[in-house]
Amino acid sequence: MKTIVVGAGIGGLSAANALARAGIDVAVYERMSELHEVGSGLTLWVNAMRSLRKFDAEDTIRARGAEVHSIENRLWSGRAYKTLPIGQVGEKYGSHSVSIHRGHLQQALAELLPGGVELNLGAQCTGFEQDAEGVTARFADGREDRADVLVGADGMRSTVRTQLFGEPQPQYSGYTCWRSAVHIEHPLLEPTVYTQVYGRGSNFGVFPIGESYWSWYGTKMMPAGGGAGGDGATWKREATNQFKDWYETVPAVIEATPEQDFVRQDISDLKPIQTWGKGRVTLLGDAAHATTPALGQGGCMAIEDAVVLARELSSANDDAAGALQRYVEKRRDRANGIVRSARRQGYLYHGPNPLVGAVRTVTLTGPVGIAMRIVDKLMGYEA
Repeated sequence: MKTIVVGAGIGGLSAANALARAGIDVAVYERMSELHEVGSGLTLWVNAMRSLRKFDAEDTIRARGAEVHSIENRLWSGRAYKTLPIGQVGEKYGSHSVSIHRGHLQQALAELLPGGVELNLGAQCTGFEQDAEGVTARFADGREDRADVLVGADGMRSTVRTQLFGEPQPQYSGYTCWRSAVHIEHPLLEPTVYTQVYGRGSNFGVFPIGESYWSWYGTKMMPAGGGAGGDGATWKREATNQFKDWYETVPAVIEATPEQDFVRQDISDLKPIQTWGKGRVTLLGDAAHATTPALGQGGCMAIEDAVVLARELSSANDDAAGALQRYVEKRRDRANGIVRSARRQGYLYHGPNPLVGAVRTVTLTGPVGIAMRIVDKLMGYEA
């Protein structure tokens, strides 16, 4: 069996690794001409690290990132809320969470591809055709490739999804995000601690992604489109003004970040759908279930998808369409549930009015045991 994977992001490369190790021929096509370091970091929580283990990537990824053992919650002024000892979840399931720069993760997954996997860069997929015997993918440079299965792992604005179901319609979350990564040493930044800081209609996170290397994000509820046409200098000035009076690590990491490294992005998701494909074509990762980042599970779910997809296709017994349907049935409820929960949680985290702010405070100051049971349910999942 051969599979074409469209997209060489976290989901696409995870799928290629998992499929190849399951004995399936794989060709990956990516529209970008090179894989390079951009943006900021993400955290691969316990569920993602256990999934990486299933295609022999866990140790390599862990070596390039930083373990996270606790989540520290604070009010914008620095007042401490509860700290969640998530290292206990890692110990329970035998794999601690790891934060890593997105570019480093993508490069590591590319380097881990087994011999024989085709990685084609600068190849923009323009569409596909399928029949009873297989599927043919078409590319902007005139190339075509044929396989038994096609996987659209090409992001929120997926070309594959567009042909299947029409152009995706992202839903704005209500908040915009400034983010980056920076090398900095600060006495209040601890190497295994993920810090989240909350204000009215705004929050901030900073977490380790290497030795003295930190990823950060700052969000604010506001109308969409405010960052259009901006540049790094503008975005740094905006972030500085928004967070200048916050807990001291917040303005410190913003100030230490070079202007050219700033990114600003309105945060959106896609309305959950029940069907992810047709026949020999399916979707994976953001193309299937793009989520807001409030639960930190976007990249994690793409890696989980890859594991389940590889398992189902490796036991397809010449019924590729049936295997893809089983993959969707096993992934849909968890993925769609997280999309919905993340949207609600993002609104709660931002506390945009006194009532929601009061609920947030109760949530952040409630018993640690209750919070850890929720964390265990989210992170203890095994694909």
